[in-house]
Amino acid sequence: YRLHPDGNEELIYASKGLKELREISPEQAMKSTDVIWSQVADDHREKVRRSIEESAENMTSWNHTFKIQTPSGRQKWIYARGVSRRLEDGSVQWDVIEHDITEQKQLEEQVDRQITLLDHILDSLPGLFFIADEEETFTRVNQHLEQLFGLSGDQLQGTNVLAFVAPREKAGAKKAIQKIYTEGYVEHETILLDGDGREHHYYICGTYFESDGREYILGNGINITDRVEVEEENSVLLQEVHHRVKNNLAIISGVLSMEIDELPSGSQDRLPLERSINRIHAIAKVHELLYQSSSFSQVNVSEYISDLAQTVMDTLQAERDTFDIQLDIPELQMNINEVIPLGMLINELLTNTLKHAFSDHQQGLIAMEITKHQETYKVTYRDNGRGFDRTDFEESKTLGLNIANTLLQQLQADYEIDTDGGFELAFTFGSKKKGSHANM
Repeated sequence: YRLHPDGNEELIYASKGLKELREISPEQAMKSTDVIWSQVADDHREKVRRSIEESAENMTSWNHTFKIQTPSGRQKWIYARGVSRRLEDGSVQWDVIEHDITEQKQLEEQVDRQITLLDHILDSLPGLFFIADEEETFTRVNQHLEQLFGLSGDQLQGTNVLAFVAPREKAGAKKAIQKIYTEGYVEHETILLDGDGREHHYYICGTYFESDGREYILGNGINITDRVEVEEENSVLLQEVHHRVKNNLAIISGVLSMEIDELPSGSQDRLPLERSINRIHAIAKVHELLYQSSSFSQVNVSEYISDLAQTVMDTLQAERDTFDIQLDIPELQMNINEVIPLGMLINELLTNTLKHAFSDHQQGLIAMEITKHQETYKVTYRDNGRGFDRTDFEESKTLGLNIANTLLQQLQADYEIDTDGGFELAFTFGSKKKGSHANM
């Protein structure tokens, strides 16, 4: 591409790739640059011209991203780069390469939409939500947390999570954080100082997770200052916390359900959202049962697993007449410390079975049994599907099976796998007597 001192321009050469990229022939483009410029989107054309002029004036390389519309009506994103050189007659010439980056742009826009959606979800929920890294510093916060401390999200980035805890509470908060890494989940009551130094009582839940080889804490907190000040009964306080947590999770689940409704019924993109909804339900159901019971640390396992299995089937739209689910679970009361990872593990197993284990015309059988001997639980889960071997289970690259393995580790469970005529996972784990949500 050559730009003359008088402002005239021309294409000296165009390759055959122009036909595929812009749907015009090299001869058309070299005959007149008007056909090139006419394809550039109206709101991009002036910026492209200015970038060319700046490159000519400063004799720098030209790099620019812009949108075009081809003769067939297709909209494309183009990334162009060129090296400039000045000729003897004073004109400037660029050797330019153009790349079609439409797919990359679409992926970027999709990620941006997902991030925006997550930000809206976090900011719309009551209470504090944050993510902290393994250095115990904030990496993501919601608006409520910014407002409490009087700082922006950027200012909070890299700030230690203990910086706003009242001095007399720091030791206890530090121990609670350490428990998250050893037990996977902690609930802790503490006192936070706002931007003006005033004290606020908060009930905070922290959950451990890993991403890209790094360890993180997902935390949320409910302001309980008013209830502490009026010395309400502790049972009422805990009941309200569980109720609010359940409602917050229900809001997230509802938003994800709306996302699913926008996808075609046969879309492969539905499954990750359906899995996420069931994982949220697995946790929310615990808080619902605790809210309804007189105990705020014990859950009826039989009722919980039955409801969870039905929820998974409803979300995945599994037809009950094609599956037979047999549950042999006594009326056991299990601590929240154990029932949350157990419920999430069973959710992953059920989802994997319903989606992948059976052929189209196979009558599926899923059976689950839970027993307790002294302080040890034994869980047996099996199906009559196609199965897979132990290596596939332990070294799987899929998120669902990775989560299942992580939950087995969190339960500190010993397990055996049998794939003779289907899939069977039998595991045992001990009852936890200690922890912020153990039965005291």
